Amino acid sequence: MRYGQMGQTGENRKRIVRPTSQSVMWIALMILLASTPAHAAADLVLIPSLPVLVSLLVLFVILIVPLNVLIFKPILDVLEERERRTSGARERSDEIAREADEVLARYRSELAAARSEAEKTRREAVDRAREEQQRQTAAARAEAEQKVEQGQRDLADSLEGARTELNSHVRDLAGSAAQQILGRTL
Repeated sequence: MRYGQMGQTGENRKRIVRPTSQSVMWIALMILLASTPAHAAADLVLIPSLPVLVSLLVLFVILIVPLNVLIFKPILDVLEERERRTSGARERSDEIAREADEVLARYRSELAAARSEAEKTRREAVDRAREEQQRQTAAARAEAEQKVEQGQRDLADSLEGARTELNSHVRDLAGSAAQQILGRTL
């Protein structure tokens, strides 16, 4: 095997060994383009004759004013105007971004304040509800205690009345029982 072909299949070997027609075309184009400047350099004159040099300088001075008025100044004015508009638009966009940041910061601040106020109001409502619950619970407890005490008093009064009535009935029953047993009145 030759160098560069080791381990290559037959198809890959063909691609490596034979240059494509496109590669040949690019190489030929590069050679043609490189030869044109080299050929032209043989006729190159670095310092022209004095009459040609003077006529070129006069032509340059004559053309500079109309070219400046007709081409360079309008182009430079357009470029300057474009730069001014662009920088103005950038400054305006920066200003709008700053204003948006300020509005966003104000919104976040107001939102935090509103949340804090809502939390404070909620806590106050919860505290009022707890106080009301404790008050109602205490009132219900006091009322229940009063009813229990009243019930105990009523029960004690009823018990005393029943004892008194029973004592009178016990005497009557004892006297009746003694009369029946003894068979005479006492």
